[in-house]
Amino acid sequence: GQAPQGIHKDFLCYLVDHLRRRVPGSGGCWRSRWEGLFLSHISILCWSYVRVMPSERVTRQLLTSASKQLEGFMLEGTLRAQEHANLLWAYAEASEQSWSGMELPKTMFERVVLLLCDPKLKMR
Repeated sequence: GQAPQGIHKDFLCYLVDHLRRRVPGSGGCWRSRWEGLFLSHISILCWSYVRVMPSERVTRQLLTSASKQLEGFMLEGTLRAQEHANLLWAYAEASEQSWSGMELPKTMFERVVLLLCDPKLKMR
């Protein structure tokens, strides 16, 4: 498949920008727009962006932002096999092919692997 162009690419860039922005929450605190998304949503977003735009800056931004959210989900201690597979594939693919030579993706991938391979994590 071809990488998205024009309005399609603009939409994907806007979506990541939208997710990365914080919004006012209750009590004067700021909250992440990632709140309210299920892990299944995050895993398929990561998979999709790496699949269609592996070397784009917006994909790096999405994966960086998503990796920060994963820690909270891992505290719950359960994960579906499909979510697990989507996340491992996305971060591995990005680390190996898209950003070769960059340290950050490799470090991010190692952190995600440690989270996803924690013996306390249970698969559903």
